Amino acid sequence: MGDWIMYYEIQRLLREGYKISQIANYIVADCRTVKKYADMTIAEYEEFLLKKTTRAKALSSYEEFVKDRLLACPGASSAQVLDWLKEHHSDFPPVYRTCFVPMTLMNTKAIGIFIPGKTGYASVTLWPISGTTVQQTHI
Repeated sequence: MGDWIMYYEIQRLLREGYKISQIANYIVADCRTVKKYADMTIAEYEEFLLKKTTRAKALSSYEEFVKDRLLACPGASSAQVLDWLKEHHSDFPPVYRTCFVPMTLMNTKAIGIFIPGKTGYASVTLWPISGTTVQQTHI
């Protein structure tokens, strides 16, 4: 749902007497998000949207380093990349490993790096039923 459309829809449903949880179910959003938007004025919501679009990502300054490393070692795990960043950049902010995984995967997709074993394809050993033949194919 578009940002303004969702805001106005939440406000309309509130005026009609719906509860926060009912609105959240209807627009498929978290109750906390609906509550936050419900409590905002139009001016507050507009300011919120402006801040949301101009927010700088904390790890974007390391993107080139990650790109170069992944081009050199396309099979590197996100944990390896995180260790490289910590070793080579003393100013690297503390991050949780679980937050770092999406950044690494996003970068590999953005720069078109093939990562062996992470493409959705895997070799599978098939055990044929007696009297049948099995042909392995790529899906």
